[in-house]
Amino acid sequence: MENETTTPSAASVPSSKESVFGGVSSASSTVPTKKVGLLALGIIFILVCMVVVIKKGSLSLTTTVPAATSTPKSSVPRKDFGQKVPDTFVKNIPLSEGVAFTQSYSLEYPEQKQYTIVFGSSKTVQENYKMYDSFLKNEKWYISNSQEGVQVSSLYAIYMTDTINITINESVSSSTKSQVSISLLKK
Repeated sequence: MENETTTPSAASVPSSKESVFGGVSSASSTVPTKKVGLLALGIIFILVCMVVVIKKGSLSLTTTVPAATSTPKSSVPRKDFGQKVPDTFVKNIPLSEGVAFTQSYSLEYPEQKQYTIVFGSSKTVQENYKMYDSFLKNEKWYISNSQEGVQVSSLYAIYMTDTINITINESVSSSTKSQVSISLLKK
């Protein structure tokens, strides 16, 4: 067994008709290779067609969101009321005597009108919330949404075709405890 070299026998070396992986090779084994090649060419052709169509602009891979149909701010007529409550505002709404409005205006949209008043209050957020909650219930408004908090509280209510949104914020001013914003939407 000294320096013996082994040579593979004829049985262990594949013949020209056998594949390395075993079995007999034939012309039919090249057919899957041809099919894969044709499939690759087909995919490349489809991709090239898509690029051409996209570049021409007839196909878009992005979704186009339609523009909002709201009326631009500049074209909405605004009427300021200074230190007065608009005449068509909610009757008997509780306001502190001698309240100074920081805003009192109306905006006229198609088929509806918004009236808004904003003012500082000597009452806390919680005191105002309870007062307006009680007022709306007594006047038979349906409160569809409400949130009561220490710094911010709000009420959203409906009466027939009118809606009201009352938001009370903790004031940043040292002269008031809270700021109240009341918006009425009349249809």
